[in-house]
Amino acid sequence: MLKQHRELSMSIRRTIENNEEAGIRPSKTYQSFVAGAGGHRELNFIEKDVRNYITREVRNVSEQEDAKEFGKYLLRVKEKNQNFFFELELEEDQSIKLAFWADARSRAAFEYFGDVISFDTTYNTNRYNLVCGSFVGVNHHGQSTLFGCSLMKNEEIKSFKWLFQCWLRCMGGNAPKGFLTDQCALMKKALEACMPTTIHHWCIWHIMKKIPSKLNEYKGHADIEQEMSQVVWNSHSKDSFDRNWNYFLLNFGLVDNKWLSGYSVYEVGEQVSSSIFNKFVVTYDSVVAEVKCQCLLFESRGILCRHALSVLSFE
Repeated sequence: MLKQHRELSMSIRRTIENNEEAGIRPSKTYQSFVAGAGGHRELNFIEKDVRNYITREVRNVSEQEDAKEFGKYLLRVKEKNQNFFFELELEEDQSIKLAFWADARSRAAFEYFGDVISFDTTYNTNRYNLVCGSFVGVNHHGQSTLFGCSLMKNEEIKSFKWLFQCWLRCMGGNAPKGFLTDQCALMKKALEACMPTTIHHWCIWHIMKKIPSKLNEYKGHADIEQEMSQVVWNSHSKDSFDRNWNYFLLNFGLVDNKWLSGYSVYEVGEQVSSSIFNKFVVTYDSVVAEVKCQCLLFESRGILCRHALSVLSFE
């Protein structure tokens, strides 16, 4: 069918708009038109026309309107509670480019439990393909505590710098002591620029979660995944980990394998080993009989850690 002969009627457009609002996929919408007309030949448009209309007209307009309403909502929340913090940056077309917000409870919680935080961007919004990020810590009950949320149009270094600088403004310039992220090189560079004194580590949960997607091109990848898990979780010292890790790389031909954003498997191993085999400093005051460990297990859960107990055993 020639392009100049293809067009969408007003009723077709209205149906497309309603289906898009309801979250129905374009392919399903088009198939409903085919079924209603009695076949493809009875329609004077194709599925691509439906998709183009959604991209050109529906999503563009609704994205701008939703961005406008989102900004109004943030302002309303701010009016109700002045401790609510947000920053919003829009594109030239008035769609959302960058956004960060944290309520009063999140800001207060950071003062008590903000020594180490995790930042996760593994989620995408369904409609506008925005990257949704969350700042999370752990309270004294071992429960996850939300410190703030973000939306980003992309994951470029400029976006991460904007977000981390915004985070610092929200938290009164107080950077956390430790910061856990996934294996994103741009995020790492932005963090080093914005929080140079903060210790950055990859989150081992993220590393292990990405194993299937990073190794599925290899023959026998299921065996590779199983062996890597054995090395990570069943090595009981750093020396044994290094030995098992090197054997694992050689055995499966992974020495030259590259992971996300140019990181080598060796660097992944270094991050994994440092995440598992941490060293903690224990201080003991014999005058007041007070012991304190860097792991802060007693402060967070009320349980005296094995590091402190080993020191007390010498008394």
